[in-house]
Amino acid sequence: MHARVLACFAMTLGCSVGCRADEAELRACLTAGSTQAQIECAQLILTREDGLMNDRFAAVRDGLSAGKLRNELKDAQRQWIQFRDLDCNFERDREGGGTLSLLAGKYCLALHTMRRASDFDPSAAVAKRRGIR
Repeated sequence: MHARVLACFAMTLGCSVGCRADEAELRACLTAGSTQAQIECAQLILTREDGLMNDRFAAVRDGLSAGKLRNELKDAQRQWIQFRDLDCNFERDREGGGTLSLLAGKYCLALHTMRRASDFDPSAAVAKRRGIR
């Protein structure tokens, strides 16, 4: 089962060309010795990326005037959090319990969160609007 989890994450994170630095950092957690060390590594990245995402979200939200757009952004973020949690609960539960389940869930949360933080990155938003990714 451990090999299956690692293979899954290696496929998900194994981006040799165009890999974001933080995704490479998350991938490096796979080599952090014990499964517990890998979980702790992913948790540190999750905590950092969650703070970054929240700061960037607040900056985008604060740049909008009160009204429809601001409410739509808040609703979208709430729904995204619900999706992320459900998706990662599925990934965790699919492993059938134990530390590998915790690892699968934590990596899933970290990966989703870092990608969502990049959605709120002002420089990435400009590039996205111009069709550059």
